[in-house]
Amino acid sequence: MDDIEITPEVDFHTDIITETIEIEEQSNASENDQPEDSLEVPDDEEHRNDALKSVQNDWNNYEIISTRYQSDIEISTIAVLQSGDALKYAPDIIKDNHEIVFLAVTEPSCHGKPFEYASERLQKDKDLVLLAIKQNGLLLQYASDELKSDYEVVSTAMKQNGLSLQYACEEFKNNYNLVQIGISSRIDTIKYASNEIQNDKDFFMKFVKKRGRILQYGSGILKNDYDIVIAAVTNYGESLQYASQELKNNHDIVMTAVKQNGASLRYASQDLKNDYKIVMTASQIMVNH
Repeated sequence: MDDIEITPEVDFHTDIITETIEIEEQSNASENDQPEDSLEVPDDEEHRNDALKSVQNDWNNYEIISTRYQSDIEISTIAVLQSGDALKYAPDIIKDNHEIVFLAVTEPSCHGKPFEYASERLQKDKDLVLLAIKQNGLLLQYASDELKSDYEVVSTAMKQNGLSLQYACEEFKNNYNLVQIGISSRIDTIKYASNEIQNDKDFFMKFVKKRGRILQYGSGILKNDYDIVIAAVTNYGESLQYASQELKNNHDIVMTAVKQNGASLRYASQDLKNDYKIVMTASQIMVNH
């Protein structure tokens, strides 16, 4: 068989096909080598608007939207304006935003509680701390150690709630003025005071005369002190229950207690519960009341 002669025309078409294939291969390789961030990013505005509307309708949705939108200043602001508690679900960048934390702490329904979720940096902010503890003194626990040693901060907290003394520095737990401020709002403040103050008879006497119930928070020494206990039961007969066993068997103290409140007899020793004069006095008081 004769060899097929390749004409110039056939050779031309062969070259065209070969070049076309090479170009397509180069094009595909170029597309595959393209970095991801050079690809077109779809428009995110619609998704953001959906998150925004969701939080506008109900701040609770702030908890379930993506972190990307929780980090959005406008969306976070809308959430905390509805409820400061939304700050609990915010990412760190929002918890460190002074304006948003301020809005959360001042949102009326939460009474300052969102301060608990503020960043460590903002928990060192004295103005922000004062703003929170004026609403709830117990929020002192979240303040920095430095501010727990600040007299203005601690006294402000204790005026609102004396129990905030438990979060103050040790020095302030032995400060008579601060303990007195605390007792004026909560008599049980004294249980967080230093041992020195808890055993100070003169200091304790000032309060027990007017608020006999405070005897329950007195030290064992004071609960066994005749002067303290007689003062307590004179003001509030049933504080007899907090007296030592020895003084529950003291005739004068029990008689004083039942004269103030006949029901106090139930806290007397067994011997005095059978004492004719005491029993008659208690019965008469209860009948008259």
